[in-house]
Amino acid sequence: MIFQTSNKKEAARILAAHFRCVLVRCYYRIEKPIRLRADLLNKLEPYVARHDNPATQRQIDQWMRSGGVLLDYRYRRPTEEILYDAHLYCECPFSLYELPYLDTTVVIYRPPSWRSHEKEVSRRQPPAELCRKLRALMGSVGLSPEHAAVCDALGLDTKGISSLTNKEICARLGITPHQLIRVRRYAFPGSGNSAMNNRSQLVVLPIIPRIEPEKKDELLMYRAILKLPELNGARLAVGGVLGNTIKYWTVMIRALARTGSISLMDTIGLYSMNWRVPDYDALKIAHDRAREKLDAVIATVEAAPELTAAALRPFPPVRVPPSVSRARSEAVAHAHGTPD
Repeated sequence: MIFQTSNKKEAARILAAHFRCVLVRCYYRIEKPIRLRADLLNKLEPYVARHDNPATQRQIDQWMRSGGVLLDYRYRRPTEEILYDAHLYCECPFSLYELPYLDTTVVIYRPPSWRSHEKEVSRRQPPAELCRKLRALMGSVGLSPEHAAVCDALGLDTKGISSLTNKEICARLGITPHQLIRVRRYAFPGSGNSAMNNRSQLVVLPIIPRIEPEKKDELLMYRAILKLPELNGARLAVGGVLGNTIKYWTVMIRALARTGSISLMDTIGLYSMNWRVPDYDALKIAHDRAREKLDAVIATVEAAPELTAAALRPFPPVRVPPSVSRARSEAVAHAHGTPD
């Protein structure tokens, strides 16, 4: 049974009062989500699951033994061996396929507006016209002398390469840096110029080292930065090269910048104009399909009854057998297609 709610905190309390094991999914994908404040649930003494928490499995095991509320911040779908009686989505999913076990009680947060979800669909599956605009923009600018020096420092052949900073591209196209990540991936698909590490586009982050940090993990990242190619006092980090040093390297980079250990310059985008043009018709079909999936979810949520304590009375707080849950989940996936 699917319910909707406009109050995540109250929904979690209602579910916890009725069911033994309640899973609260706290993973967000929209750019500015309305997050559940975990401190408001302190009276429920929730368990917590995070990817970077070594105690996560112990938290899950204890939750399944003792019952209660599990706040799941992990970005993947819950594994099938995790059984629960009710499931609260703090952010509405983008496809009916993402609803895992419809034999349990599912509660979905209904936002004040669906605009953020629509924008996220366009970010994850950009419109063909936006990809076309990026290619047209990059085809008109060429390679500046400043960015040609960056290519030389990285040992890249400049033939057929155009460049702009991410800030310049976003300003001209009217998009955010978050949106640009997917737009450039679809506008410049697959492999490209062999001199660009066989990629059609590269992102270069110039970093100026300032002061050596004291913390051990920050010092490890700082020393990795010092080993990068240098140009006019700045180190050039290509793509996710620093991820080879520390897993969550973007978080570490921001931390070093906040403490003044490094200074970050504008990110540079290098694009090979000699590579193939994307299939714009296929991009349009993919975008339209993603919108159709979201529209189906919105219709389902809007038609669902509001969660109240009285509405749960017909539902016994009994854990669903995994074989039944799996069968229903597969049936939903078959009916609504696979996720993007």
